[in-house]
Amino acid sequence: MPSETSNMNRAGLHTPSTSGTSPEGLHDIPFRTERQFLAGAGAGALTKTSVAPMERLKVILQTSGMRNCTKYNGIANSLGLILREEGIRGFYKGNGANCFRVIPVYAIKFSLNDRFKEIMVERRKAAGQDAELGFLDKIAAGSMAGTFQIVATYPLDLIRTRLQLAEMAGHQYKGIMDCGVSTFKLEGTKGLYKGMMPSMLAGVPYVGLQMTFYDMLKIKLAPHLPKRDDGTMAVTGMLVCGSAAGLTAQTLTFPADTVRHRMQANGIAGQKSVYSNTLDCFQQIFMKEGTKGFFKGWGLNVLRSLPGAAVQFTS
Repeated sequence: MPSETSNMNRAGLHTPSTSGTSPEGLHDIPFRTERQFLAGAGAGALTKTSVAPMERLKVILQTSGMRNCTKYNGIANSLGLILREEGIRGFYKGNGANCFRVIPVYAIKFSLNDRFKEIMVERRKAAGQDAELGFLDKIAAGSMAGTFQIVATYPLDLIRTRLQLAEMAGHQYKGIMDCGVSTFKLEGTKGLYKGMMPSMLAGVPYVGLQMTFYDMLKIKLAPHLPKRDDGTMAVTGMLVCGSAAGLTAQTLTFPADTVRHRMQANGIAGQKSVYSNTLDCFQQIFMKEGTKGFFKGWGLNVLRSLPGAAVQFTS
């Protein structure tokens, strides 16, 4: 998202520090959008590949209550079990689909987040108001960007989850296309969008919170963090802000994320559905597993999200 030649203005927008930029900073939108697409795409693929083993184990733990699976206990033991039973490739099941998915995810999230903030600033100026965006304005911009990214990439998200969980369900897919075609044949178009509601509940506020916390932390912590020679924040500062923003946002939305993955796995490979709908999934988790059921895999998620968010915001 940020680059070596960008600065944060009062509205929370990243504007190039080149001469000739208009006060409104609106004429350079096409350049910034293209740059963010490239940065977001590269950061997304690098992020997910670097934490793929932890990503897969997190999903396994989140959905373990569906199958009363107890063999995955502890991070080290579980990773060792995957290695023994499935080999190195087992750590990266679903990663191909995840990389295909996160390229447009991060590109859309980064570019549209600033685009929506640009629109808000322009409207505030036209109304004679202060151009500085508040907390709720930034949440709204990030949430709108999150909505677009979820709708555009959801089938790949579901395929990723099913590839990660196929082994536990006693099924094998040949790859991304096989999983997608098989899901469509057995469950129809609706099958490719299972779990969309909890995905919205988790993903939309997650993006809004993550991007907003990142902007706010950069502003609040800037005086206390290392800077480059040109005065912009150094990579270590972006690591701190990106990690803290990602961890906070993921913790707040983790229960909905757990429900999302369970609904995506619901009826995998033509098996009988465990949950009748999203509300039933929420209720069953709470009744059978308690509040802890919504946070299975949270500790691993902390380890996964810190380097993931850091790579995402510094690439």
